[in-house]
Amino acid sequence: TDAGADDVLPTMILSVLRAKAAHIVSSLRFIDLFATKQQLRGEAGYAYTNLFGAVQFIKDLDFEEHSSQDHANTAGGGDMKVKGLTISPEEFRKGLEQCTLEAKKKTKSDEVFEEAKKEGQFDSAPDVDDDEEVFDIPASVVREARLRGEVVDVDWAQRWLEGRRGETRNDQEQGD
Repeated sequence: TDAGADDVLPTMILSVLRAKAAHIVSSLRFIDLFATKQQLRGEAGYAYTNLFGAVQFIKDLDFEEHSSQDHANTAGGGDMKVKGLTISPEEFRKGLEQCTLEAKKKTKSDEVFEEAKKEGQFDSAPDVDDDEEVFDIPASVVREARLRGEVVDVDWAQRWLEGRRGETRNDQEQGD
């Protein structure tokens, strides 16, 4: 049979596991922070969503919950049931509700920001949760770092931001 859309996520999960990418979570975070809505439309958005879903699936997988007895039952041709890979209808419903709520919050936040931007209230990105940082890194700085062969990801952005803060503090101290 031909492969279809239903085969993409399981294939992506397997690919992520086999690739053993060292900084995939920080790379996805970087894309999430810096990619525009237009950049994540169409094929690119579909690929990003599937990769993010695969990584999230792997992060949430409880490997400790897999017992050797579950796997031993498959040797005799029985059904393979791996506890960490199954969810109850209640767990599915709760997860779906949580995702829907988060999507509504993000959509509402985006709508409020766009409206405020139209009214001239914001010149930059909206405030974010305390545990998130807003990065205001010029594209020219990112391009120069890439030309030098640096890996530009969230870790790089955080180091750059800390360096900038240090420069700002030094400039303030010298001015005093």
